[in-house]
Amino acid sequence: MSVNLWSDLTEWWRTVTPDFAFLLALPLLVAAAGGLADWVRRRRRR
Repeated sequence: MSVNLWSDLTEWWRTVTPDFAFLLALPLLVAAAGGLADWVRRRRRR
């Protein structure tokens, strides 16, 4: 099942437009930036 799932996912990803891929990745990038900023703030307090 996981092989078919991976195959289906890669086939779907090929049909995604660059605009949609950016919008899909944007929340992940914002979350990563927030986590990094929080980590830097905690390191500076020490």
